[in-house]
Order: sequence, then structure tokens, then C-alpha cells
Amino acid sequence: MSLKYEQAKSLYLQGKYNKALAAVKKIKEQDYRVLELESVCLLHLNKTKLALLKLEGLLAKSNDPKDKIRIYQNIAFAYEKLNLLDKSVIYLAKILELDSSLNTCKDRYLLIRAAFEIKDYISVVAFAPLLINVSKYAFNSLVLLIISTIKSDETEKTITYYNKLTAEIKTRTIDDSDSKLIIALLDELNLNNELVRVKELLYLLEAQIGSEKWFLEEKSQRLKNIEISSGVSSDKSSFTDQLLDGKSAPKLGVQGFQVENALRSLRKELELKGANFNMHMDIVEINGEIKVCFSKQTAKTETLMDIPIDCMPLVTDFKLSLDRAGMLVAKANNKMLNPKSSLIMRHLVELYNSCNKLTSWKESYPLFQLAGNYKLFEKLVSARSNKNEYYHFYADQFEDIDDDVIIDSFIKSRVFNFKSYDLRKAGIKTTNNFEPAFLPIIDLINHKMGEDPYYIDTQKSSLITYTGAGRAGREVFVEYNSYDPLVTFLSYGFIDCNSDWIYSVPHTLTTKNGRKIDIENVVSQAKLELIPEACRDISGFMPTISVNNADHYNVSKLVIPEVTGRGILNSVLTNVLSIVEGSMYLDNEELQKEVARLELSVLETNLEYWVELKMLVKNSQSIHAAVYKQLNDLCKFSISHIKTCIEKAGCFIRI
Repeated sequence: MSLKYEQAKSLYLQGKYNKALAAVKKIKEQDYRVLELESVCLLHLNKTKLALLKLEGLLAKSNDPKDKIRIYQNIAFAYEKLNLLDKSVIYLAKILELDSSLNTCKDRYLLIRAAFEIKDYISVVAFAPLLINVSKYAFNSLVLLIISTIKSDETEKTITYYNKLTAEIKTRTIDDSDSKLIIALLDELNLNNELVRVKELLYLLEAQIGSEKWFLEEKSQRLKNIEISSGVSSDKSSFTDQLLDGKSAPKLGVQGFQVENALRSLRKELELKGANFNMHMDIVEINGEIKVCFSKQTAKTETLMDIPIDCMPLVTDFKLSLDRAGMLVAKANNKMLNPKSSLIMRHLVELYNSCNKLTSWKESYPLFQLAGNYKLFEKLVSARSNKNEYYHFYADQFEDIDDDVIIDSFIKSRVFNFKSYDLRKAGIKTTNNFEPAFLPIIDLINHKMGEDPYYIDTQKSSLITYTGAGRAGREVFVEYNSYDPLVTFLSYGFIDCNSDWIYSVPHTLTTKNGRKIDIENVVSQAKLELIPEACRDISGFMPTISVNNADHYNVSKLVIPEVTGRGILNSVLTNVLSIVEGSMYLDNEELQKEVARLELSVLETNLEYWVELKMLVKNSQSIHAAVYKQLNDLCKFSISHIKTCIEKAGCFIRI
């Protein structure tokens, strides 16, 4: 019998199932091995129902777990051939009850595929996780898990498995992918309004299967659909909108989940377009404000963000307005200088609106809070040569503030001016000398004097920010302006008393020879070749000097520096007087006396302005408490700064 059985088995292994079945039937002793061989021959000959009867009969004769596993495998196969996948799942599960080790990985995978086909997502979620660490099955198992957890509303798990899938694609060659499964996943993500994730997967998979015809067709069509739908709002929330566990960063209060989703979508889109973010960078909510923090203790400077310039939406590319709810609306122009930023702007607007940025800006911007207090408003802005640019921010009543004014002031507080040279290097052509642009995610970093500024890498055409040494969990700052406290206040709505200098207010100096010198503060500095060699180390403080007529001159700016830099103001005035008076002062001592007189006049005029403003603030009863404090702090800082300069100069204060 043994010889006949071996001959029959050999025929079976050669795929000669009819001959093998005939040989089996000639064996007189029909023991367990013979009956099992007969049943599998019947299976392969598509006599499936008869094979099932034989296999079920064998179960009663088997006590060995290995034998039972083989029978269960064949029964599951039989039910699959009969398209009874629910029963196939049952028997595959029985195999795993007997052996859940790596030896039965194939059975586990067959189970989750069958369960997925019959929409048994619970079984997929229960049995698939063990396969994500088995390279042969990892990719397809993760795809099945993502779809199944979306279907089962298990949002936390969806995000976990999605992140594992993207990591799998980035770190391992995908040679076991199933095109039908990939299409099913893309369809499911699309259904759930996860367009950013669809786009991300397409770009990630392109590196692995980009040459396959089916993928090229899918990618082309889906990207077109995304572009079409990018301008259309959807009532359906994405699965990341539904993440309500309170554990994910950033933790953001009542409306935090919309903020989180907007942040995630914006970051993903930026990454797809080449942006890089430090893995230790966190965006968190602290006391109602979004802040950028760093989770690692560092002893040296590290790059925080590196974002290509062509990711920056240009203000001129969009028509901005507010809807009835006060939400920002951005409509792209038909002809854009930087069309690549269109989707980025969409996500940026979503972020602004999820934070109610425009509403909070209107309620907090100091000039709006001075509505109805024209005398104080006029005195405040009179400290600037360009005061006319601020008057349209004034309203007799807070309710009368125009939408366009809100947008204009908001934009000026958010944008960065890129030079045409840097834009051209990034492939953006403009006829202007510079273009203002929004800074997605970068603009979440708060300002602080003395911190690293933005840095434009001309080779990479990107904008880079850094974080210096510090403790873990610290907030990261950037010096995004080099203005004095007043300009910072008027532009950004906050006070920065870390500045070590202030601009002089506009006024007119008169030399002892009767020449008039109009002091402005339009922040224009002299060309280096026009600056005396001895003053080139302070070139940033040197103003441009222009002539109105023979006895009347304009000086673009005067800076009142900190006490240790007092000699700077003296040097600047010496240069100004030398140009205005020419060879009038052949005696250096006489020149220095006149410079000292003019210097004191500058300091006293500025002190007088700030004392008067402080009195106006004190006597104004209707100022919002927060703005009152800001103005009071601004006046105190400026008065103290100027008084110290005067006293250190050994001068008598007349005020």
C-alpha cells in the first residue's frame, strides 16, 4: 500500500490530478492519508462539494493539530472556490486558534483578504495587525487596515496605520503591492475628503511603481480631480477632523480639531512640495495661542524649517475678502505669478479661519481699538513720517471698520517681502522689485529681538528658520522684524521692549546758520559708497540726505540707540552737518559743539512727544484695557530710553 500511495502522491505533486485520483481509488486500505489525498485531488478537479464531504469526514478521524490545520486549510480553500467566503473565514480562524505563530502568516493573510471581500471589517482589524511586521504581507495588510478602520470609525487606528504605511513606502521596496487594493484605498481616502493624503500617496508610490501603466493613469486622473475639487468646499469632514481623543498634538481646545486638521493638511502639502520640518518641532496651543516649540534639549543651533520659496503664496495672486461670518475668502487670479501655491493658500486660509484669525485680529489690533478717539490716534501715528498710511485704519465707531481695512492690516502683519531676484531664482517672474508673500507655518513662530532671523538660501531657493540651544519643550522664536517698538506696535499689534534703539519722531532741526533739516523715519539708509570710511561700521544707521533747496534738507531717518551706542547718533549727526553745512566748520571744536546742540535737541523733541502721548493715554477713559496697557508700556519704555541717553550725555533735562 505504501508504494501505491507514494506513486499516487507523486502524480498529485506533478499536477496530474486525474491519474492521481485513479491511483488512489485502486488502494484497498483507505486510511487517513489516502482519504486526504483523495479529497485534495477532488478539490483540484473542481469536484468541490464532494471534496468538502470527504474533508469534513476526515475531521472526526484526526486528533493531531498539524493534521487539523491541513484539513482546515483545504476546507477554507473549498469554500473560497464555492464563493462562500464567510465560511472560509471561519475555518481560517480555526487554523489561527490552533497556531497563531509566523507559520500561519499565509492563512492569516487569506483570512483578512476574504473578510475584506465580504465587508467583515471587524475581522480585518482583529487579525491583520500581526502581519504589518511581516515584510511579505505588510503593505497590503496596512492598506486593508486603513480602509477597515475608516469603515469602522476607528479614527485613531486609521491615522496610526496610515503613518505606518507611508513609512513602509519610504523605507522598503514594495514588491507585493496589489493594484486593486491601492485603488480601493485611494477611493476610500477620496470619499472621506482626504485629498492631501491621496496626493501624498500618489507621490510616494510614484518612486516605487511609477512606471506601471495602471498607476500612471490613476495618478494623472486623480491629480486632475484634486485640482478641480480644490476650489470646491465639502460638507463631508475628513477622518482627521473626527479625531476627538484629545491626545494628539497640537492639543487645541474647543475648535482645536479643525485647527489640527488644517495644520496637518497644510504641512503635508508643503512636504509634498519639498518642505522639510525638524522632527522635534511641535505646534502646540498654550493659553489660547498657537506656538511653535522644540521637544529636544539642544546645545547648538538646528534647522527648524526649510520651505521652498515657491511654496509662499503671493498676495497679488489672490483676491481676498471676508464672508458674512467674518471668515477669510481667497480667490485665485486667473493668471498667477506662482500657481504652485494655490492649494497651499487654500489650506492656509483654512488654518486662519479655524483659528478665527480675522475676527481676533479685528478685536485686538490697537488702531481699531482707538475707534472714536481721534485725538489719541492722530498723536500716535504722527510719530511716523508715513502717518497717512495709517489713517484709513481709523473709524468713529468700532462697528464701522471696513472689511478691506481689516484685511489690509492683517496682511501687513503676516507677509514677508521677497526681492524679485530671489523670486526669479525660484521660477517666479515679476516686474516689481519685490512681492509680499504669506509664510505658511513659518508665520506661527512668534517674534523676539535677538533671536535668529529668517534666512534665504539662494542656492536652494528656500526660506529657513532655526532654533538655538535650549531646554526641551521650549518655545521657538524668530526675529522677523528689526523695527523699533512703535513700528512693531503699529504693524503687528504688540509691544517689543527688547529693542535697544528707537526711531526719532519726525521734526525739523535748525542749524545755527539757519539751515533747516527735516528729520523723517522712512527707514531708508545711505548707499555704502556715500558713507565716509570712518562711519562704514555703522552704515545701517546712516540716513540718506536729500536737498529741498539751498537751505532746506531732508534726512531719511535718525536712530536713538541704546546708551552704549550713544556715539552712533553723534557720528550720524556729524556726517549730516558736514554735508548740510559744507565747509562752514573748519574748526572741529565748533563742529562738535553744534553736533552736541543738535543731538540734545533731537533727544528733547522726542522726549516731549512721548510725554505728551503718555498724558493723552492717561486722560483717555474709553481705551480698551489691553491697548491702554500696551500704550502705557510703550510710552514708559521710550521715555526711559531717551532720559537715560540724555543723562548719560551729562545734559540738563528741561522737561
